[in-house]
Amino acid sequence: MKPKIRSLTLEVLAEDVLTSLGYNILDRNHRVRIEGVDVAEVDLIAEKNDEKYAVEVKAGTISVTDIRQAYTNALILGYKPLIICRGYSDESARILAEHLNIDVVKLQDFIVLSTPEEIYNIFFSTLVDVLLETISPAYQISKKREVDIELLKTIIKAKNLSDAANKLGITVKKLIAKLKEIGLVRKTEHGVKDFNFVKLQALLSLIFMMRK
Repeated sequence: MKPKIRSLTLEVLAEDVLTSLGYNILDRNHRVRIEGVDVAEVDLIAEKNDEKYAVEVKAGTISVTDIRQAYTNALILGYKPLIICRGYSDESARILAEHLNIDVVKLQDFIVLSTPEEIYNIFFSTLVDVLLETISPAYQISKKREVDIELLKTIIKAKNLSDAANKLGITVKKLIAKLKEIGLVRKTEHGVKDFNFVKLQALLSLIFMMRK
């Protein structure tokens, strides 16, 4: 399985677990800033009983280093730390988490992927989400009266954002502003950034426009 797909699926599972426990998801891939400078990123921001949590989602077991990271990020944000994982890597990790009063939610206590049907349902749900997140903005762009066709074509042909910016003779920062203005989405609902996601939206936009 590709890392991005694995990460996306894991975060979907983590959100489902938190929701089932009564948490509300407020943000994803939240940037941690000090004096306006990005210093870290928290996977999820959740809330329960008027208390906000900085949530770290780990695919495997957590070590002392993971616990320190979660604690530090939460401290900077002023939230409570919470880690979703598959348990502790050793006894020292467990003791430190308890000492720092970090909430630890073990995935295996809530999710058991034991049948092909369960795995299929997860991937099917994720696929539907991605398709909707790709098609919806493309359809909305195609309905606009004025659309920068050259921008869409350049995005489709480019290898990445920098390549597209060079082809258009503008800076990456200005290109990002243009993408936002036209309606192209750079990040999926679950926080995955991939230039191919933008390219697919641009391609679908042109296809929809040609079918008018």
